[in-house]
Amino acid sequence: MQTIGRRLLWQGVAERRLNEGEHNISQQETVIKQLKREGRDLALALSVLDTLIETQKALFHERDLIVAQLAKRFG
Repeated sequence: MQTIGRRLLWQGVAERRLNEGEHNISQQETVIKQLKREGRDLALALSVLDTLIETQKALFHERDLIVAQLAKRFG
């Protein structure tokens, strides 16, 4: 059985991952803008961005599950 402290720790980890994910998406968007200005191929950069966005969706889901478990267990 997990304590509320452990669940809150996991929620904090999930929130940190979400923040890092937002930062990574922002950086990749900057890379794409630079490549576009230089007239370079965007295929790989856009693929990376798509992967980052899909990962971010999974991280949101993970965080939401943790929050729901906390609410269910501790009100």
